[in-house]
Amino acid sequence: VVLLHGPAGFAGKFRINGKDQSVVVPAGDEPKIIDVGDVRIVVLNSELAMRTWHVDESLLFGPAFVGETVDDLTFAHGAKEYFLLTGQSRLSHRKISQPAQKLVAPRLSTWKMSGVANEPIDENLVWQKIDRPRDVDSLGINYGYVWYRAEINAERAGKKHLYLPECEDRANIFLNGKPLAVWGRGDGAVREPITASLVKGKNVLTMLLDNLGRINYGQNLGELKGLWGHIYDAAAIKLSKPAFKKLAEFDERIIPRRLTHLLPGLKSLPLWRTTIDLTLKPVTPIHLSYHGIDRSMAVICNGRVAAFFGRNGAYGDLLLQSELVKGKNRIELLIWGDVDDQTLKPLRLWALNENITESAQWSYRSWSVPETPTSGKGTGRPAWYTATFAAPTVDKPLFLHLAKRGKGQIFLNGRNIGRFWSVGPQENYYLPSCWLREENQLMIFDETGASPLETSLRFCPQGPFAK
Repeated sequence: VVLLHGPAGFAGKFRINGKDQSVVVPAGDEPKIIDVGDVRIVVLNSELAMRTWHVDESLLFGPAFVGETVDDLTFAHGAKEYFLLTGQSRLSHRKISQPAQKLVAPRLSTWKMSGVANEPIDENLVWQKIDRPRDVDSLGINYGYVWYRAEINAERAGKKHLYLPECEDRANIFLNGKPLAVWGRGDGAVREPITASLVKGKNVLTMLLDNLGRINYGQNLGELKGLWGHIYDAAAIKLSKPAFKKLAEFDERIIPRRLTHLLPGLKSLPLWRTTIDLTLKPVTPIHLSYHGIDRSMAVICNGRVAAFFGRNGAYGDLLLQSELVKGKNRIELLIWGDVDDQTLKPLRLWALNENITESAQWSYRSWSVPETPTSGKGTGRPAWYTATFAAPTVDKPLFLHLAKRGKGQIFLNGRNIGRFWSVGPQENYYLPSCWLREENQLMIFDETGASPLETSLRFCPQGPFAK
């Protein structure tokens, strides 16, 4: 059996065993069957092809979804028929005995705030002291969130521009109990200096870090997570228009040993060089970063290879410290592939002028779901919300639908369902039937304290991404 599909009404041709055949692609849910010797050709339109199923040595045409057997069928609302083809038998027409009924999911109660994170404001909470910022593995927190706290003593009041060069995750930052900004990537976050007004004397930075997981390929395997370096007062380094010079060859030792498989591809590409000259008085660290340069790139600082970035992800982050010297410094960029005046437009260099937290008192605290409701209101602080619903009366896959979602976690009867995030693509979150009870509680943790909007329960027999 060979299936051919195309737009309804399309005049198609095919050849089998040297014999030309012509056919018009049929509309509707009934395919056209053409037998040529021992070969059976099934012609159908492309829309029907998306509703064609191979189950138990049979082909079913028309159902919206098919389970493990031909008896486990789901039809679109209003559907009246479908077709079945088994082996070399004739195409059989089947009427739906009972018209498909629209599934009605349980009703979700109104969301109520059940708690607010008090870490940014409560001086009486217990924190674990650390000598400096530590990655999450060093803290024994291998997944999820972690709170960091830095107590800074400022000699005078004034503005600082906070920069976190050694944080690859997402951090909700609070200054003296008030929301300041979100560091990281994605909606509402930045990876550039954050203006903060410090008061004279004691200032407290509180940060909720979300471990976003690790990369599973490329040169960044095994990267640290959380916050493992200090926070700086940073300023942008103005870059002039790059002048590119074409090179005929390069030293293969620039490429890390674990990435030497890239050498044949790199050698086949044009290679360009540009330089950035800086004068440092005194020597302060420099952070190089970019997002959106889809090229392999090497960074050489004062003759020392500082980094090689493959094309994977089109991004790079590099902290230059020991490579720098007092006075004149030269940063060379080697770029494989075609370049123009816009190639390096996403490149940023930041001068880390002052280590703000070098003398700070550091501590951390594990994140956890509150066992009982906590006090407070969601004034920009992370918060928990709960809603209830009764068990469904039909055995169909049940999902929580979040149309307008920020970022956080979902819990069903105390069990973690997963992370939600406005970056998508997921809007529907599966609620396993084995975790359901007669009366059920959903809990949402929102990192910014925003109340859940446009939420509902729905049945999705075809899975979370089906329309």
